[in-house]
Amino acid sequence: MEHSAPHHPALVLLDELAAEPIGPAVSKSMVFDRLLDLRNLIGDKPLLVTFVDQLLAAVPGATMASGDWWKSELKALRITTGDALCPEGVA
Repeated sequence: MEHSAPHHPALVLLDELAAEPIGPAVSKSMVFDRLLDLRNLIGDKPLLVTFVDQLLAAVPGATMASGDWWKSELKALRITTGDALCPEGVA
């Protein structure tokens, strides 16, 4: 079933990230890059920017983060962002 309205670019990015294979560990710099990409896409939503900023400050590990942690955070980001950008539940 096709949606009549396109998804917000932030939701598209999160869906693409969730669809990528995620190993047991992910590069912390990749996580930062993706979160900054997301932050740029939601710049007009201060509460979402704050949520992403808090996540940026909490990325675990010195150079690598747990793949399970990243999967969990992507899921939480998708839910939070979807709720904020599409409150009618059409995301």
